[in-house]
Formats: sequence, C-alpha cells, structure tokens
Amino acid sequence: MIAQTWGAVRADVRRLVGKYALHPIVLLPGLVLLSLGTAFADTQNLNRYNEGWVIVALQGFVVACAVFFVLGVPVRLATGVWRTVEILILYATTELVRTLVVESAALERGLIQTTDWTTQSITALSTGLTIYGVASLAVNNAGEFRSTVADLKMRTALLQTTLARTELDANVARREILRSAKATIRAALKKTLAKDSTEETVRALLDVSDDVVRPLSRQLMYRPGTFAGIQPTPVRTRFQFWEVVDLASSTKPFRPGATVLVGGMLSLGAAATAAPYGLGILALVALLAIPFSILWFADRFLTNRLRARGRMFRFFAVCAVYIVACGSDAVIVGFVNGLAQPLLTTFVCYATVMGMLILWYLATMIGVRRGYDEVIEQITEVNRRLEWAVARVNARLWTDQKELSRILHNEVQGVLVATAFKLQRDWELGKALDVDPDVIRATVLDALESPSAPSATPVLQKTLADEVERWHGVLAISWDIDDASFACVNADRDARRVIGDLISEFMTNAVKHGRAHNATVWMRPTSRGTMDLSLYNDGAPMPKDRVPGLGVELAYSISVSLRLPPRSKGVELRIEIPCEEFEAPAPSSSRVAHDRRRIS
Repeated sequence: MIAQTWGAVRADVRRLVGKYALHPIVLLPGLVLLSLGTAFADTQNLNRYNEGWVIVALQGFVVACAVFFVLGVPVRLATGVWRTVEILILYATTELVRTLVVESAALERGLIQTTDWTTQSITALSTGLTIYGVASLAVNNAGEFRSTVADLKMRTALLQTTLARTELDANVARREILRSAKATIRAALKKTLAKDSTEETVRALLDVSDDVVRPLSRQLMYRPGTFAGIQPTPVRTRFQFWEVVDLASSTKPFRPGATVLVGGMLSLGAAATAAPYGLGILALVALLAIPFSILWFADRFLTNRLRARGRMFRFFAVCAVYIVACGSDAVIVGFVNGLAQPLLTTFVCYATVMGMLILWYLATMIGVRRGYDEVIEQITEVNRRLEWAVARVNARLWTDQKELSRILHNEVQGVLVATAFKLQRDWELGKALDVDPDVIRATVLDALESPSAPSATPVLQKTLADEVERWHGVLAISWDIDDASFACVNADRDARRVIGDLISEFMTNAVKHGRAHNATVWMRPTSRGTMDLSLYNDGAPMPKDRVPGLGVELAYSISVSLRLPPRSKGVELRIEIPCEEFEAPAPSSSRVAHDRRRIS
C-alpha cells in the first residue's frame, strides 16, 4: 500500500513538472484572479475602495509575469530532480514577488498603514505553490491526454489504411517479384539466344537454368519478404474544452479530501498568524469543514446520478455544488471581517470564482487521468490489430513467394531444360534447326505467367507426419494440438504454410545446432485471432551471440508476438501467428500439464 501510494505521488510530481509546467495557461488564470482579489489583500481596508488598488494590482500582475517567464528560461534547461525543485521555487517566488510588490506599492500610496510581512510572505509562498501547482497538474494531464488521443487517431488511421491495403499490397509485392524475375530471365535469354551455334545455345540455356533461375528460386524459397507497412502521418489535435469537462464531471467531480488539502495550504499562513494560541487554525478547520461536508454529501449521493445525465446538465450541476461549497465560506469570511454591501457581494463572487477554478482543476486531474487510461487501452487494442494486419500481409507474401519459387524451380526450369535437350537431340540427329529466339522466350515467360496448377500445401497433420518420418531414429517428435487448432490452421492457407515451414526449420535447427533428441509442438487458438504456438526441443541452448537465421527472421516477420522463454535446458520458441478469429476455449488440462512441463 505504501509503495503504491509513493508511486502515485511520484507520478503526480512528474506530471506537475511536465511539458506544460511553464506554459502561460498555468500562470494566467490563477494570476488574473489573484490580481483581481488584490483589493481584498488587507483586512484593514476591506470596506474602502480606492482606484489606486487597480494600479497596484496591475503592477503586481506585470512583475509576476516577468518573474515567471524570465526566471522560467533557465528552468526549461533543467532536468530530473533539479527541474522539479526549480519549478516549485518558481511557483512560490512568482506569487511572493507579486505580494511584495503589491504590499510595498500599497504602503507607498498610503492605501494601507502597516502590513504583516511574515503573514503575507508565508501566505504568498503557499498560495503560489498551491494555485500554480494544481494548475500545472491539470494542464499537464490534459496535455498528455491530448497527445495520447492524437497518437490513437494516428494509429487508428494507420490501422484502417493497413487493413484496406492488405490484399492490395500483397498482390503488388507479388507482381513486383514476378516483374523482377521476368526482367532477370529476359535479360539472360537475350544474351543466351544470341549465340552463333546450336551447341552454344544449348549450353547457354542450361546455364540460364542453373545460374539464373535456380538461384532466384532458392532466394524466394529461403528469404522471407517483409511488408514494410505504411508510414504514419502525425495527427494534431486541439484541446477540446468540453471533452475535458465531460471527463471531469463524470469521473469524480467532488473531491472533499483534496479540497481540504488545497484550501488548507492556501489559508495556512494567514490562519497561523492571524490569532493567538492557535485560534486561527481552529477557525480554519471550522471553515474547511463546511466545503468538506458539502462535497462529501455530493460525492456520496450525486456522482453516480450525474453520470447518467447529459454533459451540459452535469456541468451546471457541478458548478452549482461548487458555488454552494465556496460561496458559504466566502459569506462567513466576509461577515467576520465586517464587509458591507456592495463590497460583500463583490468579495463573495470573487472568492467563489477562485474556489470554482481550483475545484475544476482538481476534478480535471482525475477525470483526464481516467480518459488517459481509456485511451491507452484503446491504443493497445489498435496496436494489436495493426500488428495482426502486418503479420498477415507478411504471411501472404511468404506464401506467394513460395508459390513463385515453385514455378521457377519446376516449370520455368523445365521449359529451359526441355528446350535445350530438344535442340541438342535434333542437332545430333542432323535435323534442320530453326531456332526462333522469340518462340523460346515466349515459351519460358508463359511458363512463368501461367503455371499448370498451384502447389498444394498439405494439411498440418500431414506436415507433422512427414517431419516424424523424416527424423525417425534421430529426433523424437510429439505434439499436443486439439481439433479446433487443426481445423483453424487447415482452413487458412497462409497460416498452414508458415506454421509448416516454421516447424520444419525448428526441427532442422534442433538437430543441426542443438543436437536435440526430443521435440514437442503445442498449439492453441486465442481470442485475439491468433494461433499460440510453442516449439520446444531438449538440445543445447541458443548462444547469445548467434546471428538469427531464416527461421527466426521468418518468425519475426509473420508473427504478432515472439519470445524465447528462459529455460534451464533446451530451447523453446513461443509465437503467435494470425489465423481465423474465434473465441478461445477455456484452458484445458492438457494446457495446464504442458505449462507445468515447461516450468519444470
């Protein structure tokens, strides 16, 4: 509990000295109201009004602005603890200097006869820290919320664009690969078919097959293509006043504890020095009890009811409660100090507005924090869907590359080799040769464009059975895959392809690099539209300095999550691959048993 509270305090301090701590919006609302209240700064003259106070208030306002902005320049360069300390000193100093200017000018003009410098200084220091500190917290929370909303909008737009272009970009990438392959083969054929003799032409055709088509096929087979994604476009959002009011009035608009704390800090200096034997403190406690009680009852009986009402109704209802809470104390203070009309009404209005400003600051802090948490949750979901979409595109590119690799390896090479050997046969039989380069070129490129039949990716059960047979006597392979997982993968061509290739690559590395004797495959669907796959072998652990190979590169490009859980023995690859979306079943006993085996 203590650690949690301390963490919350540190988070609030970081927000207090955040990006907007020296922004004019932190200074001006409070400073304007404090300057307007300068006429009530000294209780000796509350019933006298003199236009000289306007000049004094203006002088204090100008000097306070100068102190805040001039001394704030070096503060902007500070970081860490020093920035925190300097900002708090600046807040306190700004109001202290304003108060000293006001009091000195009032004495000089004869507006007051004496002043209690100790009381005025202590009150000014606590007022500056409180007013500007609370304002900074509220403004920084709102600014952080605004930038987070902008980030969410940018990511949402990026997600929508990515999802819209998934199929398009996969097709574009496939066409680009096909175009590049055709250009490479066409250039090789142009050089090859320019040979003078049939023997040279035959040899050149075979060279194109071995030196051009086969390497290109292997490159596509063993090098996963990666969809780079779409570059995000920054989104700027304006500060939405009513959006912040909506959050503040629907979360926890009445905060009696925080109100008492802030009110106590604002009044402590005057209360401690205004009356002997602690009578001022007792009077302060009595005054703070009034708004505390009003806000406590409002929080207890109104907050939940207000949440069901519209934004405008909540705003005026909350303002009404604030007026009652702050106005009650203002009326009492005015009567105690002997204020008469019309000065009493003016003072009550001023004190009520100042109190409402502080209470809205307090409500805004916790309301915006709730909104921030909600936006972070939305961003997390958007990121998850964005990663899913990008991984899906990469899986599609991988499948298409494998298909094109098969076409190059089987059909294009077949046409080249068959053409070469037919020419050689006719030449050896002494037949008349009519080598038409255009016909040969068209035949080869037609094979690249129009494959005889697409390759069939075996179902996952067949892939696993083939792996067991391939590694029989060398690596014992077992699996824990339920029917739902088999059905999901087998119905998804891209997932079936990449999972089969990952399993094959993992088993090869298990024997080749880890000298493993046993390997397991575990798989379950999730509610996030992914297949949770765990590959484990009991071989030597992966060295930390090992350069990632094809398997890891492929796994990263087609997954939304990949990790290598630490194990005392063997290697485990844990990966989530996009698949058909459906609700995941409850954890089964086999899953529990599997997790226990992984922990051991």
